[in-house]
Amino acid sequence: TQRYISRFKGLLRTYRDVKLSYDKFSIILTACMSLIGLLVSYSCYGWGIYRLWNGVISYGTMTLFLQLSSALTSSFGTLASLAPSAVSIATSAGRIMEVTSFEAEDDVDRELAVRLLRENAESGTGVEVDNVSFRYADGDSDVLTDVSFTVRGGERIALVGPSGEGKTTLLRLLLGLTRPDKGSIRLTFADGSGLRVSDSTRRFFSYVPQSLGVFSGTIADNLLMVKPDADTAELRSVLERAALLDFVDTLPDGLDTAVGERGANLSQGQQQRLAIARALLKDAPLLLLDEATSALDPETEKRVLEGITRDSGIKTLIITTHRQSLLGYCDRVYRIDSNGRLVSENTKGSGE
Repeated sequence: TQRYISRFKGLLRTYRDVKLSYDKFSIILTACMSLIGLLVSYSCYGWGIYRLWNGVISYGTMTLFLQLSSALTSSFGTLASLAPSAVSIATSAGRIMEVTSFEAEDDVDRELAVRLLRENAESGTGVEVDNVSFRYADGDSDVLTDVSFTVRGGERIALVGPSGEGKTTLLRLLLGLTRPDKGSIRLTFADGSGLRVSDSTRRFFSYVPQSLGVFSGTIADNLLMVKPDADTAELRSVLERAALLDFVDTLPDGLDTAVGERGANLSQGQQQRLAIARALLKDAPLLLLDEATSALDPETEKRVLEGITRDSGIKTLIITTHRQSLLGYCDRVYRIDSNGRLVSENTKGSGE
């Protein structure tokens, strides 16, 4: 608690310093502009009196001149008061432009993707990653370098390697959230056809991320967002496969139990299992698990993995993990090194 309080005080000090700096800028700018306005105003008075003294202009002309100069001085003062507001507006506009500069998703392949999803529901969907490299805009080196591998429909593979070396980035590329700088990623089908990964192909995936997406509402609400027409039997089935049904049945309101924002009244392990249940309910042909069982004990993890692989048919499974226990459920294991390269491929039964 003391550490949190110290950090919060530091944040408040930073805010105070920025606010005082902004106020100081506003005061100095307004004072300078007002001073300039006064100098201009008095200069106009002096110039008018001087010209009248020399007989160049009449008293009426001088009065008209001074009235016009007063109006200009007033307008100048109003303009000076707008300067601090202009700085705030420009800063806010810059933040908005950062968002609007993102490339819009147009879902141009929607009809084709929906048709292929329907036609290949019984035959499976694979992935082909060909010579992919990727670097973030502010990065000094590639996160992924010349990565190539193939996942056939119905296979289960694991991506392993050091933290922060590209596993989650690779999943983001598969989901079409980012695009590779080099190479290509395609979904492949049993008839030999393929489809380039894009925002349109995201419907082929169920995804359980490291940062869990548990929302305020009820347990049922969190599940139904991917399949609004699911009945109670379906919800209970996926909860049972995710090893969460026993816990839900102990709750007074069961499926109607309220869940706080970001799963506030659930443990991290329960949040993970709820997210897995939701992914299973979507029943997409490709399931991505990004360290999705990291908060589970070995026995619960075993039950969850058995539930995922049970009755999954031809579902393709891609897992990122640091746990050796998960590798036994996979047909192949790909290792990514600290340079973002795919350095090895181990198959089940290889003894490695």
